[in-house]
Amino acid sequence: MTGIVSNPDVRVFVLCQVRSAIWGGYDATVDLESAYTSDKKARSFRVKAGQLSVAVSDSNLSTRASRSDLVRIADREDAFAKGVPFFIDEVRFASPPDSLSFRVWSNPAMTIKNAAPRLQLAERRSESGYSTTVEIVISHPPIATQPDPRTITFQENRLDGWILSLVTTEHQGRCLVSNEVELASLLTK
Repeated sequence: MTGIVSNPDVRVFVLCQVRSAIWGGYDATVDLESAYTSDKKARSFRVKAGQLSVAVSDSNLSTRASRSDLVRIADREDAFAKGVPFFIDEVRFASPPDSLSFRVWSNPAMTIKNAAPRLQLAERRSESGYSTTVEIVISHPPIATQPDPRTITFQENRLDGWILSLVTTEHQGRCLVSNEVELASLLTK
């Protein structure tokens, strides 16, 4: 990846998108415009059935990512076996009213110093997967890996279409570091 993507921040973006697709077991594409490659040729990075391929594009692409699904992992043992740094469970509304609460488990094999809760408004598009229209990173004391699980609570009342996850905060872009939970699932509980 280092030999292809010349810009360090863009390299982090591509790696984060590819890694998330592998964790989630879904197909994804990251298009990269020629300005960010060492040979000034646009690239498409594709993850399909867990395999990464890279193709040179004759036309200049806009830098963007698309994906067919979310990182849906049923239990923390599976998440940690895949190398996911955090696992979110026990998501619920809590007191005081309009508060969202969830438990965070840390992968003992990983070290992350600065993560934060993220809410994304995502729209499911049948032909192209998920499209994020709004991203909110919650101002919260940094979440770091630690041996014991902890409960995070913050004021929030968004549900339908919103997805909860943890992301890194030390880079310009946000890198997913947990499973993703659709908050609309709380409506059925």
